Amino acid sequence: MCSCLPGWGISGREVLGMRMYLAIAALVIASVLAGCGGSSGGSGSRAPVLSEPFRFLPPSITFTYRGTATVNEAGANRTVPVRSTVTIGPPGFTDPRTNTPVLLYTQTVDVETVENLLYRDFFFSQPESLLVAHGSEVFGVAAFTFGPTLLLPAQFVVGQSLGQRTEPYQTLVVTSRDVRVVRKELIAVAGAVVDAFEVHLVRAIPFSRTITREFAERSWYAPGIAGPVPVKQEIRYAHNGKAVTARFEIVGIPTLP
Repeated sequence: MCSCLPGWGISGREVLGMRMYLAIAALVIASVLAGCGGSSGGSGSRAPVLSEPFRFLPPSITFTYRGTATVNEAGANRTVPVRSTVTIGPPGFTDPRTNTPVLLYTQTVDVETVENLLYRDFFFSQPESLLVAHGSEVFGVAAFTFGPTLLLPAQFVVGQSLGQRTEPYQTLVVTSRDVRVVRKELIAVAGAVVDAFEVHLVRAIPFSRTITREFAERSWYAPGIAGPVPVKQEIRYAHNGKAVTARFEIVGIPTLP
């Protein structure tokens, strides 16, 4: 008597073998899927991507930047040079709460044929707690009154949001919003390749009681190399009917004591 399936010519023994093969295949697939699920869960438990702590900057250091800006006016684009400097000045005073010297951070941005911008930032950096905080005079519009606001955390963590901050001055308030650490990446600057952390923010700056301008900024920091000074920046803003996108990077990797 033949135990083959009608019309197929397959024996009972072969059927049994096929069932065993399918059972083994099912087990293999299940284990692969479990492994995928396991690695997915494992990725959620990975250690966060942290930057180095911010390096303490002594006074009397200047960082120089070069780049270009795309200026769009009435639908036509032109490219102009951009120059920028960041200078760490001597301590202006001492934070009474911590007895820590406060340094003067001054950045100029010269977008040729468009405008010159000035940003002054008073900050202190404590090697012990690695806190970077500040109060500012932005683009020379408002007098400085010390009431430190967190400028940068002790360390960057990829994915962290620093929330919205307001920086009060004598008569005006600057708002920084959408502040977040986007990614860590290797970037080429000044003939070197460095680990940098990309930070995005939108800064609303009042230039008078009635005029507030927005600056969308992308900054790349290498905290162990240049401390709280970005090594590369992109700033987008509008001025007198012109849409400006300025991109510039540090000219030389600083040698710090």
